[in-house]
Amino acid sequence: MVRTYLQDRRAVSFRESQAYSDSAVWGEPFSLMYVLFNATMSIAGWSWVVFMLSLGAKYLNFKSKLVIYGNEAVLPFYIFHQTIILCVGWFVIRWNMGILSK
Repeated sequence: MVRTYLQDRRAVSFRESQAYSDSAVWGEPFSLMYVLFNATMSIAGWSWVVFMLSLGAKYLNFKSKLVIYGNEAVLPFYIFHQTIILCVGWFVIRWNMGILSK
């Protein structure tokens, strides 16, 4: 079967449109559109974090025996578990393995 010039041109045009579809929507890396999109997404992400923290500050601000005990007990747990994670990570990062198996 012989392909015509128009059929070949359509195939090339389709491949080109697929290859550039992401860059056409979001812009080339470090173009104005790309930077504005990433800045907007970063601001939106941080806004959700601040919103969730404000909900916690408003609705979880009460005193009980469990909350008082938890506030006192959390610091030693945090210090010990962070120290253990850092020590284990210091050795694991030097292993000659792939990133997924680490």
